[in-house]
Amino acid sequence: MVSLIAFFDEITLDDTARVGGKGANLGHLTRAGYDVPPGFCVLASAYDAFISSNDLEPRIMGIIGDLHLEDLEAVEAGMERVRGLIECAEVPPGIEDEIREAYRRLIRSAGVPDARALVAVRSSVGTRDLSATSFPGQMDTYHNVRGEDDVIDKVSRCWASAFSYSATVNRRARGIDHMDVFVAPLVQMMVQPETAGVVFTANPLSGRRDQMVVNSCLGLGEGVVSGEVEADHLVLDRETLDVLEETTGDKRVKFVLDEGSGCGVLRVAVEGEEARSQCLTSAQVTDLGATAREIDELYGRPQDVEWAYEGGRLYILQSRAASMPDVEAAGAAGREHGGAQAGEDGEHDDHDQGAPRHGEGRELDRLPDHQREHDAERDPERGADQRRDDALVADHAPHLALRHADGAQHPQLARPLEHCQHERVHDAEEADDHRE
Repeated sequence: MVSLIAFFDEITLDDTARVGGKGANLGHLTRAGYDVPPGFCVLASAYDAFISSNDLEPRIMGIIGDLHLEDLEAVEAGMERVRGLIECAEVPPGIEDEIREAYRRLIRSAGVPDARALVAVRSSVGTRDLSATSFPGQMDTYHNVRGEDDVIDKVSRCWASAFSYSATVNRRARGIDHMDVFVAPLVQMMVQPETAGVVFTANPLSGRRDQMVVNSCLGLGEGVVSGEVEADHLVLDRETLDVLEETTGDKRVKFVLDEGSGCGVLRVAVEGEEARSQCLTSAQVTDLGATAREIDELYGRPQDVEWAYEGGRLYILQSRAASMPDVEAAGAAGREHGGAQAGEDGEHDDHDQGAPRHGEGRELDRLPDHQREHDAERDPERGADQRRDDALVADHAPHLALRHADGAQHPQLARPLEHCQHERVHDAEEADDHRE
């Protein structure tokens, strides 16, 4: 029997057709020796078998075929029906058994007692002909997932997210057949960071290859992605790693594990010196800069690297080709000796699946996915025209707040993180009330 699972240390960039862009890059980084939290991929063939065994394709295409795709409210309602079909469908026993066994193997290898083990379930995406492996802001990611049953449920929900509202509209705009896209979910050990963020190995505002840009926040990177936290911002000299520019963000909240329940995420108020201080030490800045530079050299083109520090240890959560002005020629030259990177789709302006975060700065009392919901898709206050534009310009949606030299935030030249949907995130006081 052909396995439907591949662990990160078994995956190379040549496996993109089986594992999607994110999975291929995490495998490449793992095999290159970087500290990537261990995990495995549920292969594209498992998605295909799930769709086939439940005879879902004709029902999915029947719903989509009846839609007038210019009627965005109808599209949204139709995609909710499709997602419901997929989420309620049975995962074939053979696939479920393989996922459960791989989960047990992952937990054993990590040396974490099963009762305390937490994982992330992340969407990795591609198309059959490899014309695209990049669908930003459209597929789901789930954090702080506990136990085999929850993992199976979240894998199914990641499959269903192939038919989110934004994914459907974006595919139509790009001329991609709806059934040509696959989701290969990743199950990965969670990191509970003291600080997290992103580093661009070329300056995404100017395109300068002699500079790198770091954005960081306390706790999970959700603080930056949601717009509720103003990130610390550093510009580094690529060669010396000296800090050329430094702006300390107003970090009034952070997102951390809900230790009372053992899973989920709390929004915790940050006050005093902690809120006003840079969240990276000078040694960490140097460590992070040197590691990001190595990853840039590994791929041979500018990178957008997600990272986290837990217990003083640097973890690499993802790397993908960065899109920015005046660097595409350098990227092409790099590919001559570095090879194509998973996530490149020929246009070089897409990023791996991520979550454009709309309504930055809005106060949301509760957030999904142990992270924040991609609320623009279901926000009744946003008009249909605006939601259509959101889906079509997802490639240019804000991710981590970049700054001009005058300190003003730049909302566009950054990549979105993953679309996160899960159980709701509580404020710390609200969580205390529930436990009482």
